[in-house]
Amino acid sequence: MRRSILLFLLLILFLSCCGVSFASTDTIILTGPVDYPFLGFRFDPPEAYLNTKGIVTLAGPYETNDIVRDVICTYYAMPEDRYDRLFNSGHKSLLEEKDLWSTSIFAVVSMDRGMTFREFCTYTGQPYDEQYVREIGKNGDTTYYLLMEALNRDLMEDMDPSYLDEYVAMAAGGDDLAASFTFCEPEETPDPYAGLVDSRIEFTSADLDGNPVSSAELFGQNEITVLNIWATWCGPCISELPDLQAIHTRIAEKDCSVLGLLGDNDVDAARSLIKENGITYPVVIGSQEFIASFPFEGYPTTFYVDRNGVFLGTLLTGVQTSRYEPALNDLLSAAK
Repeated sequence: MRRSILLFLLLILFLSCCGVSFASTDTIILTGPVDYPFLGFRFDPPEAYLNTKGIVTLAGPYETNDIVRDVICTYYAMPEDRYDRLFNSGHKSLLEEKDLWSTSIFAVVSMDRGMTFREFCTYTGQPYDEQYVREIGKNGDTTYYLLMEALNRDLMEDMDPSYLDEYVAMAAGGDDLAASFTFCEPEETPDPYAGLVDSRIEFTSADLDGNPVSSAELFGQNEITVLNIWATWCGPCISELPDLQAIHTRIAEKDCSVLGLLGDNDVDAARSLIKENGITYPVVIGSQEFIASFPFEGYPTTFYVDRNGVFLGTLLTGVQTSRYEPALNDLLSAAK
């Protein structure tokens, strides 16, 4: 059985708790030292991670709440041209790809407010194997942990043998890897949404039947629109569809509406999900220009605009259905 408990605690365990399915993060191919000033550390990779035949990437930082953040290292047993081809083909193609030959190697996790890794696992209700976890640094009340992944035996059986030695060398990790991190005072993270408040959101696209639509006509029908960006491959997005429908029904009397903005353009899958969940609120295909330009951090993301398309300054990432109506009511009260 493929073992990936430790490295995907934040991308699986915490995401299952918080309902966040990330759209994208900064992913780089590792070629030398990398600085993460907002997390307060620098990674100067050991020789085993450099000049490899396969592709070694760092992805992150992921920020699943205001306490826990992480960066994940992944190895792809494939040449760079195949890696580029795969990751330019979109989520659906990637999920359907056979012989992907990839596995996580390690994660660096930072925990603020004095939280220990044991406390984090108690909080999530998930076990962990201490032999794969070590504390590697501190900055005030922030503690950094290195989480190593055990050898992926399934991958080793399937991968091209020419990649095997370098994978094993990286997975060995140990003291050399732990010593590759240096720490400094974290810089303040800039607010990616600061420039959106009071700005106007505009796009043109189509509904799921191919009819052209514009944001102006969609937003103009309601005092406030609850705009939910989702994708058909995103489990948390799908899980909140019934709740969004219930919210849509309740807020109609307030001259408000939910609007679904589909981020992956899989119209057939979207139609099936809408039918299965009894969705009556409008769902439109997300303009790729808008999706690319809007600085949201993950699927699902929900925010609010007025009838003129003006962003009202409330943005919620992940499944936070208990907060959607209270946030809407606050905005309606403020507008009176």
